[in-house]
Amino acid sequence: MMAGEREAEARQHRCLEGYVILDLTQYLSGPYCTFILGALGATVIKVEPPRTGDGNRHQPPFVSASGLRAEKQRPDDIGLAFLKRNPCKQSVAINLKDERGYELLLKLVRAADACVHNFRPGVAEKLRVDAASLRAVNERLVYCEISGFGPYATKDDQRGVVDIIGQAMSGVMAFSGRPDSEPTRCAAPIADQAGGVFGAIAVLAGLLQRDGRRGSGAAPVFAVSMLNALSSMVWDEHHDVYHRQGEPERRGNGTQRIVPFNTYRAGDGKYVAISAVSPLEWKRLVDATGIAEFRARADWTTLANRVKDREAVERLLQGWVGSLARDEAVRRLVANGVAAAPVYGIADILRDRRFQETVLHNVQHPVYGTVDAFNAKFPIILDSVQIGPYARPAPVLGGDTLHLLQRYAGLSTEEIVRLARAGVVGGADLGEPPRT
Repeated sequence: MMAGEREAEARQHRCLEGYVILDLTQYLSGPYCTFILGALGATVIKVEPPRTGDGNRHQPPFVSASGLRAEKQRPDDIGLAFLKRNPCKQSVAINLKDERGYELLLKLVRAADACVHNFRPGVAEKLRVDAASLRAVNERLVYCEISGFGPYATKDDQRGVVDIIGQAMSGVMAFSGRPDSEPTRCAAPIADQAGGVFGAIAVLAGLLQRDGRRGSGAAPVFAVSMLNALSSMVWDEHHDVYHRQGEPERRGNGTQRIVPFNTYRAGDGKYVAISAVSPLEWKRLVDATGIAEFRARADWTTLANRVKDREAVERLLQGWVGSLARDEAVRRLVANGVAAAPVYGIADILRDRRFQETVLHNVQHPVYGTVDAFNAKFPIILDSVQIGPYARPAPVLGGDTLHLLQRYAGLSTEEIVRLARAGVVGGADLGEPPRT
């Protein structure tokens, strides 16, 4: 196979080809989970309400025929977040509150291998899409529920959880920021994303258990909590021990157990991130900086001694970085094998062509064309080929209703059209005006 053919095949994301994922998710944690499965080749059927669709379709900024806008100019303008979070999927618009719509959903359930949702507590039961209801019609269905609090929730505490709540409760915010600052949220929505990643892992594990070489044939039911997912990352660090030792909760960009491991202000006002842990890494830093005090302190070769003399080490290194422009400091450090990098802002990323070519790609859509916004490429390299941009962009609302109900629910065109006229289903492929 030629290189171009291999790349084209890789971009079809065939790893999960043949598996059908029923996607009842919205906003971020759930859609991120099903996006991962779709990028790896699964057929992802996104079930949306006919009139409104996923809530992200209505979140600014909006993509329109005339570019990005803060407000909708036309009914078919679409939220940029929806385009970014829902490639590799197909959309079917079904009113699940109508009994006929619910029966259509059950037909799709019978054809599906897995189902994912991230409804607030109690909603799945109200809509009859809980595990017991769906597995009653397909016992081989791998079922995954992504929630905010999971086991932490109680009968009297069934609040919905958005990203900032997950970050607040997990400890991320309390541990982030400088000692004299307020608790700081990570700008990336990591609670939502952690829930989505662990949800995808759960579905993959479920399919492997059901169908794998050593699989049991059983289709498990998974519950993934955003709080638990993010806490599993936070508590890999030793915050409880540091608390008992009287260490401050927040150390800015530094850490209690490694010195140097921080960001340092360069002479041009920009910042450099530097880490030196092992004796070899420290020697490289000493050689790169040429700081006389570093050479004179043989005891600082030991990490524990540097931690004990944290303030002196940090002050000397800050003085060296502050005497240089950011990029020159990074150049000298990297040339000597030191783990160092510029602290990039958006402007830096937009100037770094290599970053754009290897990490990002433009958002593409058949209706809106090339959108003036970047998306991250899929982080898994498949057969030496980086996946992205994606062969299937985020769908228009109900854009695949006719095809999906014919193929997976066994309905005829006439039956689907009748259901559309009754308001049970909707979609652009049924002759309706395209909606976002």
